[in-house]
Amino acid sequence: MSTQEQLNYYRIAEAISYLQENFKTQPDLDEVAKKVNLSPFHFQRLFTEWAGVSPKKFLQFLSLSYAKNILRDKQLTLFDVAFETGLSSTGRLHDLFVNIEGITPGEFKNGGTDLMVNYEYFPTAFGNLLIASTPKGICFMAFADDENRTFQELKQQFPQAKFTKQKDTIQEAALPIFNQNWSQKANIKLHLKGTAFQLKVWETLLKIPKGNFTTYGRIAKEIGHPNASRAVGSAIGDNPIAFLIPCHRVIQSSGNFGQYHWGQVRKSILLAWEASQVKNPSMDLFNTELDQTLNLLPYGGIVNYYGKIMPHSLANQYYESLLETIEWKQDEAIIFGKHILTKRKVAWYGDYNFEYTYSNVTKQALIWTKELLALKILVEEKSGEKYNSCLLNLYHSGDEGMAWHSDGEKDLKKNGAIASLSFGAERKFSFKHKSTKERISLVLENGSLLVMKDTTQTNWLHRLPPTKVISQPRINLTFRMMVEH
Repeated sequence: MSTQEQLNYYRIAEAISYLQENFKTQPDLDEVAKKVNLSPFHFQRLFTEWAGVSPKKFLQFLSLSYAKNILRDKQLTLFDVAFETGLSSTGRLHDLFVNIEGITPGEFKNGGTDLMVNYEYFPTAFGNLLIASTPKGICFMAFADDENRTFQELKQQFPQAKFTKQKDTIQEAALPIFNQNWSQKANIKLHLKGTAFQLKVWETLLKIPKGNFTTYGRIAKEIGHPNASRAVGSAIGDNPIAFLIPCHRVIQSSGNFGQYHWGQVRKSILLAWEASQVKNPSMDLFNTELDQTLNLLPYGGIVNYYGKIMPHSLANQYYESLLETIEWKQDEAIIFGKHILTKRKVAWYGDYNFEYTYSNVTKQALIWTKELLALKILVEEKSGEKYNSCLLNLYHSGDEGMAWHSDGEKDLKKNGAIASLSFGAERKFSFKHKSTKERISLVLENGSLLVMKDTTQTNWLHRLPPTKVISQPRINLTFRMMVEH
């Protein structure tokens, strides 16, 4: 985890804090970006890169209605919920591979006089982290906004232990969880000081699946002490292992997130981030802002037009950035044996160096830029589809267009979705049925999204007709799914 990602977290935390304090006035993107001293364009890009979803989507996971829906929808026991989530799912938490061993009275004799503790600080996506370990496992993990204060908390846990500032393999085994890397799941061991009751509560917390919440009362019932909610709350408050033992997933029965040892804002961000990473069926229950798009085609395919999916100012900034940062080249085609260069410029990007052949010319994809990756995430979120590549077209004026064609190359996923994102000049876009010749046209706006899917490419042609009326440039991004040979 880079220091830059850690700095990004503190900016995002400041933005989330501002939004929570001013939720009644519903601040817009421009206002929040100004608060963290960024342009709306850079704030949107930073946030999307960090969270994997747009700020608007992320905020849905911070809402009281979201929390209430999760609690109402999860009346099963924690064991049932974990089982329901599926053993192979990323929603299943790490209770299968985190081993807790209690520190024995003998090991803690005289405040841990013979205990050897290594500790080190690590940057993470949620801020600076102190991890301490004994030869048997991790004994302390805490977010360290103030390193000296956090180290003193560690010393209070083991007042007579011998401390060495040193990185070791036990500490490093826990770091992949911050990158959602579960490949080292057998390597995480915890060596904790706690009463039998506390250890039982902490082990129970491990059963809460990522993207879900529970309450103090439900934890009490789970461990067989239904009247011990207050004692459970105290044990959760004393949890010495941040994030890995997910005490942040315990909230108030009212749906309010409540307090957190490492900060209320950080708790909100952890919960919303986890919810955004997990495809949880419960999310659709409270998502009232899904795009209700109609099929523009009367038959033979599906075309959805979402209209503008971002503010005009943000669309303009993406337009300017794409003009400058994309490696534009004149398009090439071989038609009837003739090599042709078009005025229109193109570029192709993807997950890796795909080869793609059209008009008898083979092209190789470049790796995503930060801007394109942020836009890909936004388009996937809006369309509900996945894409692994993007073909970009730069039309310098209305004189440049695209003739009737369909995107049916063998390298493309058959009947897969193709998402068209437009920036710059508004242009007319037309469809024509291959058999009936019926035509349908619409105007693609700056910052708008159109998605073609199902049998559209089989039954319909489309084109961007040239026009003398428009003199401004237009950039079009078509996100698509390539077949991996």
